[in-house]
Amino acid sequence: MVPINYLPVIELQHLDFKRVIQLIEDYKYGFVLVTDTDGKLEGVITNADVRRGLLRHFNNLNEVNPFNLLNKNPVVI
Repeated sequence: MVPINYLPVIELQHLDFKRVIQLIEDYKYGFVLVTDTDGKLEGVITNADVRRGLLRHFNNLNEVNPFNLLNKNPVVI
């Protein structure tokens, strides 16, 4: 198990597309955990979610909205 302070986490209120991509790159896990201000998991954005968002908005990348990429019901163990 990896402690939370070693994982890519971003609070929902600070969620933006550039930050998501930067965290995926920096941590090299292929995902970002999105939490509320209390640290409760709100969802996950994966590398694949980012790619799908880019493909959907390929002609205007400014339309990529990280809130639409967020998987609010990830499988957790």
